Amino acid sequence: MNLSCPPRLTSVALFFLMATRALPAVNLISNGSFESPSLPVGAHYHLPTGALGAWQTTVDGTFEIWSNPTSWSEALDGKQHLELQDAHDAVYQIFPTTIGQAYSLIFFHSPRPTFDTTPSVSLNWAVIATFPELGSLISSFSWQEFRTTFVA
Repeated sequence: MNLSCPPRLTSVALFFLMATRALPAVNLISNGSFESPSLPVGAHYHLPTGALGAWQTTVDGTFEIWSNPTSWSEALDGKQHLELQDAHDAVYQIFPTTIGQAYSLIFFHSPRPTFDTTPSVSLNWAVIATFPELGSLISSFSWQEFRTTFVA
């Protein structure tokens, strides 16, 4: 799964990818709320590739993590969230799937206040969804759920 976005983008939290069969749902995405490593509250940090476990990025090898620095930028779950800043920024995880198995992808996203963007979601690098975010209309984060299913 790959989430990418245009200039001065979006913040992302709570990535979940679950197998959807009769068995109990299993989250295949690790560190979905970007809470590890735990960072001091009140600032944002640029972390190197590998610092967020299975997460990888196309952004010059760094992740931008915000740790609830202000009331307008609070994370939806926990105290940290990831911010994407450029049209070519993407974060992703690689995980095994079973051919023919149905999966649900669920995550929450918010535009950065004052910035309009149109992020996209990709599976195997093929765009499966885009959605406009009107950050120019908000003064604090406005977390929205994205949900889709797919068959491997």
